[in-house]
Parts: sequence; C-alpha cells; structure tokens
Amino acid sequence: MKLLTFSFWLTLIFATGNAVAENDVYNFDTIQTLMPASAFENDARIYPKPSEFSIVRAIPMSTQAGERAALVVIKNMASGQRIFDTKHIVAIMADGTRVFGNLTDARVKLAGHEQTTIKLEFGPFDYPIVSLYTSESES
Repeated sequence: MKLLTFSFWLTLIFATGNAVAENDVYNFDTIQTLMPASAFENDARIYPKPSEFSIVRAIPMSTQAGERAALVVIKNMASGQRIFDTKHIVAIMADGTRVFGNLTDARVKLAGHEQTTIKLEFGPFDYPIVSLYTSESES
C-alpha cells in the first residue's frame, strides 16, 4: 500500500513539473508579417537608440503564460565594428505598448556588415508582438 501511495505522489509531482515546464516553452506566434511602427501612435515617445543596425528577419514567440520574446536576425550596416545593446530595438505590442527587450548578454559585438541571430525577451504581456524596429527601419 505504501509503495502504491508513493508511486501515486511521484507520478503527480512529475506530471505537475511537466505542466509547469510546458508553460515556459516558447512557441513561434502565427503572425505572418510584422506591422510598420508608424501604424501605432507613440504617445510615450519611446524610440530605439540611434544605430546602424537593421533587422533582417524577426519572428515573434510566446509562452502559454504570456511571456513574449522574438528571434531576431540583426545586421551591422556599418563598415566598422559596432556593439548592439537592447536599446537598439523596440517591440510594439498589439495594444500599442512599446518596450525594450532583454538579452542574456547585455551587449553583442558585430564586425562591419556582420549579422547574427539573437533572442530578445520582453516579459509578460496580454497582447502579442506586432512590430520590431531599429532606428534604421523606423518610419
């Protein structure tokens, strides 16, 4: 009987752990094309830091719990080395909120004309990401 009770609790704990883990997994959002930044008012006057970085490709992601992130391919358009930081990209949520993301590494060095892929995390939001832009792409 004790073995059966122990087995039950072990199974319950394992199943609960899996359910929590599934909520933390990022899935690609189904949005096909990102909207231009000019589609939303910028009353809070949040702008990306001036830079020579452009976004080659951006794919929004989210978890079941509402955490928002994006897989972003950025390119240094300058001929010399530049350092990318999170203030160079702004995300716009579907309600018009503009936010800066977070990186695991605070800064990323890119040689002239180099591109790299980064994951930016934006935190929990009720609305999905509908736009990502830099000062190079700002409209």
